[in-house]
Amino acid sequence: MPDCLSDVCAEPLALPSPCQIETPFGQTCFEQQLAAVANATAFDGGLGYTATWKPVLSLTQALGELAAAAGPPPPPPGPAPGTAELPSVGSVGHFDGSCRPCAFVHAGRCQHGPACSFCHLCGPEERKRRRKDKLEARRAAKELERSGDLVIPR
Repeated sequence: MPDCLSDVCAEPLALPSPCQIETPFGQTCFEQQLAAVANATAFDGGLGYTATWKPVLSLTQALGELAAAAGPPPPPPGPAPGTAELPSVGSVGHFDGSCRPCAFVHAGRCQHGPACSFCHLCGPEERKRRRKDKLEARRAAKELERSGDLVIPR
């Protein structure tokens, strides 16, 4: 058995690259590609398939065409922030109790306005009431744990 393939073949096998193949029009594949791109037409590079080229001048132009075809985006569902129904972005979960009250809105010191991530619909005592409820729940859980009726994993 020979040590290397060069011993088997004296001359390396040379295959023409696709761009060296002459087309029926007397052009090389590369020349035909350039002509097709310039004319925005299809070409067959002698490889058995046809490709269509459409030049894109810029990414901004291509994206602009896509945006024009799509149209404007639909408005978001629900009321817009800054209205009476939704005075701040954080007021979204107010009616299901998942909001967090703004500590500054009732003192007139909230500087974020409609962009505030805290609820502007909650009353001035809501933060205090929620804190009190949380402490009572903690105390009750501690009392149940002491009595042995409830075991809280830590």
